[in-house]
Amino acid sequence: MFSDKKNLLFVWHIFVPLLIGAVIYIIFTENTYIARWARGVFEENAILSYWNYNDSVMGRFIRNYVCDALWAYALGMALIWYGDNVHQSVLFSSIEAIAFSCASEFLQLAGVWRGTFDIWDILVETTAVVIAAIMYMAIMLHLSNRKLRIDAKENEDEECVRV
Repeated sequence: MFSDKKNLLFVWHIFVPLLIGAVIYIIFTENTYIARWARGVFEENAILSYWNYNDSVMGRFIRNYVCDALWAYALGMALIWYGDNVHQSVLFSSIEAIAFSCASEFLQLAGVWRGTFDIWDILVETTAVVIAAIMYMAIMLHLSNRKLRIDAKENEDEECVRV
């Protein structure tokens, strides 16, 4: 039971940020693969007509950094969750996620990967992975404390039955 709840919780922490990031990306961008796909599935005049994010600082921040942060959080949480299942440290898994984020930015700088190199992306994505690591440890601590309380209650009940 502990493992099922743990797995469901971490799937939630992976897929919800991915989904929210995709929705933001679709709403805030006009000419990307995912936005063109969504506009093909839903009609051009649907709710998905993009908002001109250049109109505000907040719009540019959301479009340029929040999507990346959500996706980096999901990547970090996925690698940490997987790493924990194969007995890999949270630190090592976090470093893997950060290395992937850095590599993707440097591949953009080299022109190998489509996109624009941005040092702030590296900072935002690193921060998101650190937040994912902290959340993972907090969730695991909460789940293990809860399991200890349940085990203690079961032991207490067994003692009462024996007496």
